[in-house]
Amino acid sequence: MILNFNKTLLYFLFALFCLTSCQDEINEVENPTSEETILPNSVLANLMSIMTANFGAADDLLDGGSCFSVELPVTVIVDGVSFIIDSEVDLVQLEQLYGDFSIDEEDIDVEYPITVIFIDYSEIVIENDEQLIDLINECSEIQEEYIECADFVYPLSFSVFDSEFSLIETVVVDNDQALHNFLNDLEEEDNTLIVSLNYPINLEYADGETIEVNTNEELSDAIEAAEQFCEDGNDNCVEDDILIDLMECAWTFTDGSGDFQNNWMIFNADGQLQISEGMAASAIDESWDLSTTENGVVLTLSELTAFQETLEGDWLIVECEDGRLEIIRDDLEFTLEQDCNLNNPFNCFNNYEITTCNGSNNIPIYNLSANTIGLVDCIVPYFSSFHETLIDAENNTNAIENTEAFETLVSQVYLRIEAINGEYEIYGITLIAEDCNTGSCTEGDIEVILTSCLWNIINYNGSDNLASYNLDFEQDSGIMVVYGADSIIDAGWSLSQTDDGVVIAFSNVAAPNIQAINGSWLIVECTENQLVLHSITNSDLEIVLDRTCE
Repeated sequence: MILNFNKTLLYFLFALFCLTSCQDEINEVENPTSEETILPNSVLANLMSIMTANFGAADDLLDGGSCFSVELPVTVIVDGVSFIIDSEVDLVQLEQLYGDFSIDEEDIDVEYPITVIFIDYSEIVIENDEQLIDLINECSEIQEEYIECADFVYPLSFSVFDSEFSLIETVVVDNDQALHNFLNDLEEEDNTLIVSLNYPINLEYADGETIEVNTNEELSDAIEAAEQFCEDGNDNCVEDDILIDLMECAWTFTDGSGDFQNNWMIFNADGQLQISEGMAASAIDESWDLSTTENGVVLTLSELTAFQETLEGDWLIVECEDGRLEIIRDDLEFTLEQDCNLNNPFNCFNNYEITTCNGSNNIPIYNLSANTIGLVDCIVPYFSSFHETLIDAENNTNAIENTEAFETLVSQVYLRIEAINGEYEIYGITLIAEDCNTGSCTEGDIEVILTSCLWNIINYNGSDNLASYNLDFEQDSGIMVVYGADSIIDAGWSLSQTDDGVVIAFSNVAAPNIQAINGSWLIVECTENQLVLHSITNSDLEIVLDRTCE
């Protein structure tokens, strides 16, 4: 609730201090003119108060009341699944789910207690649905005024005088709440202070335009003019609107050549950009950003791992409407269009095949989750479960519990993917067990071939990013010299014979990235010129070494 102030000047000044971010005393200042003085209950004071009021309608999907908002973060439960709404972006994504999957508003439950914030920034705690419904009913009878299409550019400063026009304090405010409460305090009946706004100040309209005002009259005119930007805002390229649109759905893009007809872009909230082709894995090592310049809103695509020459750089957005953008850079022009059908989670998955080695008891162990859902980066929420039979998958019963180390002799299991609206698809997973220890290499054989030449890491878990490293296994010393592009280090190595086969252990490998090979590895394939290693702790991790003799 709004604080009640004592009649004493000292207490009033203390309140002013609490409402501002900082205050600086000015020793000499001219007396305020009528063009600068902010009078309580004046037209200007009321316009400023309405403009800085808390806008409660933005989160009506959460609370159902337009005259108050919910303090974030808040936890909501949608069809039995919990989501934490921590920002405006999260709220937009919840609204998108509400629209895309036909979720009834009754299916969205808020986890209590919650704090609601009224138009004047006063707060109360709501403990249950009954209290919230009572508040919504009261809210429906209240007609609040808001000015949404203009914002003050902070900080603003006010000079505070007593009735003798002696300067008492300079008050600096740096947000809407502080300014709103400061203006309300001027309306106290016993307030005899005189307040003037220190010009010039700046206002920013919804279309991104910033204007400077220098008098009370100019400020009143500028605030009243904001309404036209609300009416025309959808026809203008406004950074905030484009930001929301970009993250709602995937986007197809074309330059008219037909070269990108199977591609689309996905703009993630963390600034990552995915450019995908068909059902291929997405490239996620890319970035995007929006900024407003004198020429308009600019979309920046950077750190691309594909299409660098064509797409990387700063693109001016020259035309925008819901679901469609036109962007230009130099003599290049692209059209982007939303395709929310790509939000279907079933586009992310397919049938799978997993191959692993037999365990020590001849029963293979499969990492189901890592080799299926762990391979996709799906932007759509979904539920997943693994089942031994098709009937269980269809009925969503008897789900496999240990999906990371599933020990079985069966050759087929099933993955159930369920969308948030209850629709589901089932995918087959073929399980293949191999006898990885059929080679004739003994511990002595491996020691001989290891110490005879250098060895290059041509493959680490499907990647060649360690190919710049060569390994020199010194005989008898237990030292392995690691030659990198920019460094040479000494590490340790050893061989041992186990029931499963020959194990090689790496230790003290401290060079960048290659430290991942530290640990024990079972040699599952061996020839004179190549060794294939599987991690003892995770048989899905594989190293392939090729011998290099010069």
